[in-house]
Amino acid sequence: MTGISQIVSEFVTKKVLSLKSDLLSPSPKALWRQFHLSSPCGHARRGKFIGVEKNKATVCHAVEEIFNKQNPDAADKYHTADFINHDPNLPQIRSLEEYKQWIGALKTAYPLPGYHVITEDIIAEGDRVVIRWSCESTGKEAIFTGATVYRLVGGKIAECWWIYDMLGVLQQVGVIPAIAQRQEWV
Repeated sequence: MTGISQIVSEFVTKKVLSLKSDLLSPSPKALWRQFHLSSPCGHARRGKFIGVEKNKATVCHAVEEIFNKQNPDAADKYHTADFINHDPNLPQIRSLEEYKQWIGALKTAYPLPGYHVITEDIIAEGDRVVIRWSCESTGKEAIFTGATVYRLVGGKIAECWWIYDMLGVLQQVGVIPAIAQRQEWV
């Protein structure tokens, strides 16, 4: 067993053993661990990181500070100077400066005012971290989903690749009309 399956197997084994001991003696520390490990980025609060765990923590902190706190300048802290953005919906946004300008524009951009990114899943191996996320907005009822692959170098994000449902969100907020349901042949 190698790669992702080994990581998943080790995580599940540790989680089961941890929860088993916690059930036998539910100390305050055990209750804290159950609460914080239930979220994909919960591990980022523990403070002790090595390798892929540190990369996962970097991505979690970057998402929180850059997107949820809407602070484009925090990108300097989490990204390399030669960062490259790969987004098929926004191919013109490639460099760190362009990325920061785009994040700044998101604060007031239509159709996602008051957005909040939720990390649904996080997987890491080697220098890559993948998050599956959802983004909710206020004002207009829209749920935006996608996944982002991050490549880290020296503890900073050097590249990211975006996959998300732009058509779906534009339909939800009424910018593009929804495609009519297909009628079944009788």
